[in-house]
Amino acid sequence: MTNYEKNAHDEAFAWYRNTTKPPSMTATMTKQIQYKMNRYIPQKVHDASAQAVKAMIETVLSSSTTFGKIAPVSTPSLKEADNAIEELAAKHRNIATAEGAGTGAGGLFLGMVDFPALLSIKFRFLWEAAQLYGFDPSIEEERLFLVHVFQSAFSAPQQKAEAAKRIREWETWIDNIKSKEPPENWVDWTLFQEGYRDAIDLPKLLQLVPGFGAVVGAVVNRHFLTVLADAAKQSYRFRLLPSETNKKDLHR
Repeated sequence: MTNYEKNAHDEAFAWYRNTTKPPSMTATMTKQIQYKMNRYIPQKVHDASAQAVKAMIETVLSSSTTFGKIAPVSTPSLKEADNAIEELAAKHRNIATAEGAGTGAGGLFLGMVDFPALLSIKFRFLWEAAQLYGFDPSIEEERLFLVHVFQSAFSAPQQKAEAAKRIREWETWIDNIKSKEPPENWVDWTLFQEGYRDAIDLPKLLQLVPGFGAVVGAVVNRHFLTVLADAAKQSYRFRLLPSETNKKDLHR
């Protein structure tokens, strides 16, 4: 293992430990406050969020050309792929920031538009990230992997942990589930939609405030893309690190 791979290994497991650890007392209290504040979000906003998530996931899983033609998939070094995803993340952060500022300035109506728009930006980023690491998102199993990366970034703590555990043991998990369940049963979509909605509700509530929402929308969308980019980077590292070491947490 090279020095770069050793550092990548340590970063990947640091992300894994953080994603799978039990929620802190502060996080639990924050979630309780969020549940109470959710009551102030109009039901039509909740409904728009749920429908956007459902539609996007169905589109991603059912089509091999969701975000355009697949570029020829190469086999990059881990360092090359990591450098490339940082550039890709910067581009999509700028897009998400501009989109969040624009919709946030419009209050409730344009704030509702932000849900499907931001979701599309996130999945386009993941679609392109897969190819940077040498994987073909036109393959159904790879599109399902993108869904798990997404879930490890945006869902309730228990669902985040479960997604991260599957990512760490992806080949074993996917081979096992394929022998038992049809593709439509590979993910609990109700939990997926609820987890994503709950993960973004509190920031998006502030984005609906006219005037103030423009600043919140820009900052929040940029943060969301940063979190997603890190989840993608660490997830693909587990798949590209040497097979004899990529399942060992050297700090345990």
